[in-house]
Amino acid sequence: MALLFMDSFDHYATADITDKWTSNEGWTIGSSNGRNSTNATQCAAEYELVRALPITGQNTAIIGFAVYVSSAFVTHYVMAVFDTGTLQCGLQFVNDGRIQVGIGGGLGSTLGTVHATSTNSLQQSVWYYIEFKAVIHNSTGSIEVRVNGMEWINVSNVDTQGSSNATWNTVAWTGASGQTYRMDDVYMCDSSGSLNNDFLGDVRVSVLLPEGAGNTTEWTPSAGSNYACVDESAPNDDTDYVSTITLNAKDTYAFPAVATGAEIKGVQIFAAVRKATDGPGKIKHVIRSGGTDYDQTEIGIGGTTYSYTRTMHETDPATGVSWTESGVNAAEFGIKKTG
Repeated sequence: MALLFMDSFDHYATADITDKWTSNEGWTIGSSNGRNSTNATQCAAEYELVRALPITGQNTAIIGFAVYVSSAFVTHYVMAVFDTGTLQCGLQFVNDGRIQVGIGGGLGSTLGTVHATSTNSLQQSVWYYIEFKAVIHNSTGSIEVRVNGMEWINVSNVDTQGSSNATWNTVAWTGASGQTYRMDDVYMCDSSGSLNNDFLGDVRVSVLLPEGAGNTTEWTPSAGSNYACVDESAPNDDTDYVSTITLNAKDTYAFPAVATGAEIKGVQIFAAVRKATDGPGKIKHVIRSGGTDYDQTEIGIGGTTYSYTRTMHETDPATGVSWTESGVNAAEFGIKKTG
């Protein structure tokens, strides 16, 4: 798998950020301030937003994100890739709007060594889509940056390795005092597999919420219809919900159609879940495609407070190839209790 994570910030609120991200020091989610008049996350100080990924042995990081700077630019780190807690390499803005890449320094400050600086400059109060690709190595590393699909930086045979390992597994963004910026439509990839193993281009991450009952309705709603208990754009926890104590009970849901003409890179399933009491608790996400239910990897539920469970699917399990618009539109997605 190459597509590891994506986010549009459209289906949760500030209080829920750490249910989806590894850590958050002070980023917030604003409604209707994203580049598609939906949500975006934003920062106005030296705060970090961090996402660790369940990968090992990967030396190539490919990160895309939309960004909008609504105040004066400040020279500082914007994004970096890490080997767990050790910074490998990253990207920073310069106070004249140019982009620099390099190694060293630290989030909340500036690059220690600048490997390259863009000729072009970003403008204030304009949305841009930035893509960053780094190959981690202590002498033959490389970094390429594209802005709105155009190459701004391409540097090779440089040191991009800050730790003792030529690998990465964490991405972090940081703000700066005196600069306010928003971020939207994030993706993270590595170079493994045959799909999504290079720049994806300017992508939109769309959220689809349940809008009808699926083929199987076996969980118990707190009130009303099952799908209507799980269709909130931000989780409302125990206001309404579905629950079950029955092993192998399953709920699947119908979803709205994707945008006409969409080229679908992958489907990411999220479910906000908790256990009713301490003790065992396991679930599987379910994809129903082509008239067949496909149970996904089993997930252990951590505790009695809500958290997100997540699985990524680059291909349609009914066909074994990339999702199509019609395939996603006909599919159902849901949840099954397995333990």
